[in-house]
Amino acid sequence: MGGSLLALLDLHLAQPDANGDEAAAAMAEMMLRMLGVPADEALDIADRPLPAHG
Repeated sequence: MGGSLLALLDLHLAQPDANGDEAAAAMAEMMLRMLGVPADEALDIADRPLPAHG
């Protein structure tokens, strides 16, 4: 999991113009699948908006 986060951060630093939201959603989906969440459910969860903060 830590390596996946480092890879996402490395991508952001190497390609700052890339769409960060899409990359983060794809990474979240992959991490959920690594944890055993079924593919369709992982995609649904990763595409949900984040809750409001504060």
